[in-house]
Amino acid sequence: MKAPLVILTIAIVYALFNRKNNNSGNMNVFLVGATGGLGGHVMRHLLAKGAIVTAYVRSPEKLGDVGDKVKVVKGDLASVTSATLDGADVIVACHSSGPTNERHKGYAALVAAAKDSSTKRIVGVGGAGQLLMEDGSKKQSEEGWYPTLKPVTEDHEKGLEIVRSSGVDFTWVAPAYMPNDADSSGGYIATNDKWNDVGVIPQIDVAEFVADEALAPKHLGHVVALSGKQ
Repeated sequence: MKAPLVILTIAIVYALFNRKNNNSGNMNVFLVGATGGLGGHVMRHLLAKGAIVTAYVRSPEKLGDVGDKVKVVKGDLASVTSATLDGADVIVACHSSGPTNERHKGYAALVAAAKDSSTKRIVGVGGAGQLLMEDGSKKQSEEGWYPTLKPVTEDHEKGLEIVRSSGVDFTWVAPAYMPNDADSSGGYIATNDKWNDVGVIPQIDVAEFVADEALAPKHLGHVVALSGKQ
């Protein structure tokens, strides 16, 4: 084999390896909720890691100047289609539940669009109540678990079941209370499925995990518990 052909073959194999393992700095992330607290942190982490971000937002003016590595698309989840995803490598869903706690409907629209496109992976966000206790029950079913949050936890659970049953590869992030203005703890510790007895984690650390998992998934098919490093 001639030298130029060998070099070309190596380059192709390397590119395919990077894409398969989601290590490419040119990954296109379809980010929903970039104008929110968590979504804004996620976008900044993604850009710092070299990703190309498609920010799907209802109010583009809230984003401000985001630079040329962000493609801003105006729309809502009721109108998202496979064409909207435009070949994205992964969906990151940080949309809010709104006053009626119907975040799960957004997940239904996103996975329906993904199944009809080349985008076959999603990172979703729920809550720590979805983590499993030692007896196999979910934390949110425990007596006395924040009764005022019941509509929110039910919405989270519907969203998870929609994503889990869709056939789309997924990671489901289940953080505890995450203050938007708290300083980073220095990173995160991620574990799968089990309740980790963590009550608070800075939102910026949750966002770092979401960005890392979007670009290099290590927790596919799991509900992920997070704790800070400090």
